[in-house]
Amino acid sequence: MHNIGIAATATQPTADPQVHDLASIKPPLNAQPGESSADEARSGEGEQDTVEAQLLTERAGHRATRVLYDIATAATGESDLSRILGATLERVRQLIKFTGGSIALVEGDELVLRAAVGPFTREGLGQRLPRGSGQSWKVIETQEPFLTEDLRAAGYRIKGLEGDDGPRAYLAVPLVWHGESFGLLQVDSTDVDAFGAADLAVMERVAVALSGPIQVALRHASERRALADSEEARRLAEGARARLKLLADASAALASSLEYEVSAQRLAEVTVPTLADWCVIDMVEDGGSLRRVAIARGPEEPAHLVGALMGPTAPRPDESTSPVIQVLRSGEPLLIPEIDDERLVAQVPNPEHLRLLRELRPRSAMVLPLLGRGGILGVISFVSTRGDRLYTNADMTFGEDLAARTSVEVETARLYRDLSRFRSTVDSLVDGVFMFDPETLRFFYANQGAADTTGYSPAELLTLTPVDLKPDFDELRFRALIAPLVRGESSSVRVTTTYRRREGRDISVELFMQYVAPRGEEGRVISIVRDVSDRVEARARLQRLAQSERSRNAELKAIIRAMGDAVLVIGPDGTVSMTNPAAEALFNDTIGSYDKLLEMLNDPEDRAPALGARHGEGPEEFRLAGPVDRWVELSAYPVFTPRENLAEADEAEQVIETILFMRDVTEDRRVRMMRDAFIGVLSHELRTPVTTIYGNSKLLRRPASSLTEKLRAEVVSDIETEAERLYRLVEDLLVLARFGEGGSRELGHEPLLLQRIVPMAVRSEQARWPGTVFETQVAAGLPTVQAEPTYVEQVVRNLLSNAAKYGGPDGIVAVVVESSEDQVVVRVLDDGPGFPPEEADQLFQLFYRSPRTATVATGAGIGLFVCRQLIEAMGGTMWAVPRPGKGAEFGFSLQVFTEESE
Repeated sequence: MHNIGIAATATQPTADPQVHDLASIKPPLNAQPGESSADEARSGEGEQDTVEAQLLTERAGHRATRVLYDIATAATGESDLSRILGATLERVRQLIKFTGGSIALVEGDELVLRAAVGPFTREGLGQRLPRGSGQSWKVIETQEPFLTEDLRAAGYRIKGLEGDDGPRAYLAVPLVWHGESFGLLQVDSTDVDAFGAADLAVMERVAVALSGPIQVALRHASERRALADSEEARRLAEGARARLKLLADASAALASSLEYEVSAQRLAEVTVPTLADWCVIDMVEDGGSLRRVAIARGPEEPAHLVGALMGPTAPRPDESTSPVIQVLRSGEPLLIPEIDDERLVAQVPNPEHLRLLRELRPRSAMVLPLLGRGGILGVISFVSTRGDRLYTNADMTFGEDLAARTSVEVETARLYRDLSRFRSTVDSLVDGVFMFDPETLRFFYANQGAADTTGYSPAELLTLTPVDLKPDFDELRFRALIAPLVRGESSSVRVTTTYRRREGRDISVELFMQYVAPRGEEGRVISIVRDVSDRVEARARLQRLAQSERSRNAELKAIIRAMGDAVLVIGPDGTVSMTNPAAEALFNDTIGSYDKLLEMLNDPEDRAPALGARHGEGPEEFRLAGPVDRWVELSAYPVFTPRENLAEADEAEQVIETILFMRDVTEDRRVRMMRDAFIGVLSHELRTPVTTIYGNSKLLRRPASSLTEKLRAEVVSDIETEAERLYRLVEDLLVLARFGEGGSRELGHEPLLLQRIVPMAVRSEQARWPGTVFETQVAAGLPTVQAEPTYVEQVVRNLLSNAAKYGGPDGIVAVVVESSEDQVVVRVLDDGPGFPPEEADQLFQLFYRSPRTATVATGAGIGLFVCRQLIEAMGGTMWAVPRPGKGAEFGFSLQVFTEESE
């Protein structure tokens, strides 16, 4: 930037002087005040003064006056600063013979080169010199011109121009307006002594003539910038308002229905014509194909195309050139700034589709993925048919925001639909399911089975309490019944009692109650009621028959033999006098006495009834002794001597027989455990996230102006978190429904690289647990294993989530993937509380939760069970091992893929 400042040597000039950048202009340190200045040029005496005076007179003649007049006139009539400065330099060239010339203006604390001519301006305009740097700023600050006859002789150097062709003479004058310096006019020449006093006088006159027009041009430029800034600000504000309104309308459309097909169509209609002339939404079906669920057009677009485009025009997965398929495969948004016919032909192989798109005449497009937790949900496309609306990166950013909101709503709607199906399942149970508050005893949930059992509608039941349905219970007695549950002294209560239906008829029911207290919520009692009137009536009839005359013994035996329950008739001495086929099948042995039966029951608490004693509250359940886990339900009914056979009226009745009824309830207990656990999951794991999703969805329906962007982002984040929680629970429940508690099924064995699946799952969980440190160690060159990719990812995510959940907010989770003979092993290590070694196998049992960690984090007790079922179904093994000191290791291994595996 040699026309703004020149560099000087740090000391007196030497044979090899130091070269400085033009931006660090300083006078020679050995120079005396006034040396090489205009005063020195003016103070010449003698003959030199006479020569310079003559030159001044000649150059200030008519020609100079005319040129200066032209400069002032042209500058005054021009408002463009660049033209003023450029024209001035060209006219100065007519008065002064120079090699290079330039004009620099003060802008803040910098001197900026605004115009230049000559061979030494190759560094370009716009260069800047900080305040106080070099001779240029000295001229401006002192308002004194500067003239040197030979830069090289005076010790000055210009960086990059050290050769013989560089400038030698240099002249600079300040531009001053109302006593304030605002710029610099400067010229240089490759000739020594090129400038003199006459040239200085001309430069000063040019500076005076130029100062006023420059100030006017600067003021005009400032006004134009202010006007342009105002217009741009207004345009940006209007655009921002339009986009905010569009976002608000889009949010309202998405929240208007939990049927995502309906909300998708409303969203598409909202976006036209503000954002697009056409909006199309395609959703991914279960088989991987696309289904077009929504399309909307602008008011100027042909209506007949809607039906054609809504038909079977969604791209097929094999159409690799289609932008929609490209986005579907990559998961990345695609911006198409301009669309021509050549591009349409290249990307649309189907002739009919091509014809429709040519009729649509697209000019620009944005294609964005709808991303969910489990992958891509679909694709939303915005198309512009206007030449004045070509999409940019700013439009893409806005579109991605809109697509993200759409994804959350679609996934929420799908999860809500799945949840509704589970709720329908519970409502379709024949058994009555109630939930009530142990404090108020008021029902707050009742399924359709409860309504069918009691004769009340579900709405009517919500106004009642259990006491209202039990004629043989008052409130005090009922509270005493549930007190052990609430205090934690008993896990469940099971009794046979009576319910009074709405029409007043009493029915016998089997009542099972359990107390649950989800974390962060009030406790509640879950009550499951089964109508056992037919069973009780059959047993009562049997008892009446047993007490009747012995002449009816044949009928009694026939009934006993026909019963599905095991029946044993035992005499007063404990000898079994009769058994039916069901009893023989139950025990696979002959039961000769009551004592032998007692030996076969696991009864450490002596709950089995004594002979001749009527059983108390109801049947008791006992586990049969032996390695097999089998359970029976036992009821005892004594048979007394008929009163007409007593010799005396006051003679006490004698027990002549005891009838035992036994039923194999092993399967019933298993089903009941699964059912009870499912009800617990419904109450605990589903109620909280559904409440959060529903409440936040209602919140998002509010006008956009009532929610800050921060609050809206937090609401969306809460919905995403709870939706993720529901999604994972649904995954586990689906696996549980497929495999059940018992034998596993074999899954497909595809070739799979664990080194790809595991890091991807770790990244996903890292986003869910930002406070946990995840460390991954994957051995190099791992072989391919045989497994199902989706289920392997589900297992890894479950193990990582468990490790992060029990490890705490600052925990460290290490993931190790390594090869071991003909297997690949994955180990997940955490630094949580760990577990006792004896619990290792129990952790994989359905619904089991370690007492040590049950209070650390919530859970349904099905995740590890599901993991082991999946791994074993894929031919692998799974284990749990406590780590020394603290923490636990959960791992699995899968077989290496071989040709025989296919």
